[in-house]
Amino acid sequence: MDMFWIEDHLVPVIGDISGDLLENWTLTCYLAGLFKKAKFGSHVLCNSYRNPALLAKMVATLSTLTYGRYVLGIGAGLKEDEYYMYGYDFPAPSVRIKQLEEAIRIMKDMWTKETVSFNGKYHQIKNAYCNPKPYGKIPIMIGGDGEKLILNLVAREADWCNININDMERYENKLKVLEDHCSKVGRDFNEIKKVGNINIAIAKSEANRIVSRCDWLSKALRPTMRLKQTYISGNPSQIIEEIDKRVQQLRVQQFDISF
Repeated sequence: MDMFWIEDHLVPVIGDISGDLLENWTLTCYLAGLFKKAKFGSHVLCNSYRNPALLAKMVATLSTLTYGRYVLGIGAGLKEDEYYMYGYDFPAPSVRIKQLEEAIRIMKDMWTKETVSFNGKYHQIKNAYCNPKPYGKIPIMIGGDGEKLILNLVAREADWCNININDMERYENKLKVLEDHCSKVGRDFNEIKKVGNINIAIAKSEANRIVSRCDWLSKALRPTMRLKQTYISGNPSQIIEEIDKRVQQLRVQQFDISF
């Protein structure tokens, strides 16, 4: 394993909502100190949870301390119940995506310019410094596959994209949409690193156990996820075969595997 991807949820997504779950940024920094050669990425930070100017400073600090071993994965957020639990407003998806766009612009400027002022619709900063600068370029990975807004934002602002590849045909269609957006904004589609997210359910051999596990996982996901979750299921050999099939057939360059 050459990279750890750490989710950014405030309460468990699966099972008991009152269960233990470690906060993303604290856990990432702790693990980065323990595993001094591994790379780390967030899959993905919820933009709404952290002020973008402060997040830019946090990322620059971690990048400096780890000599560039961090990839900033970030998304517009989707867990309505978490938002309300922790006192955040939960605007429409189009608003959250616009907020994300402003946040990315702020962070990029703070990592490259001496001082930054920004007066957007959702975020404002004035003469902000971010020193020391990051160790090299911070890769930004945007998570999400909404065809009209998120993939358009990926085409304009992301270095990496993260799309679920359990359904191979669906994944290929999403890449075609992204390629169209890139063409329209004058971006080289091949510049964007493709990260495939896979959900897997492993059992030794009994098909009923595998089906049961997938069924339990789907039901255990809280309704506010607003996603239809699918899984690659089977015994270890079958899982490896399915992953290898995606390596051979899809234009994916790295995997993000959730067990």
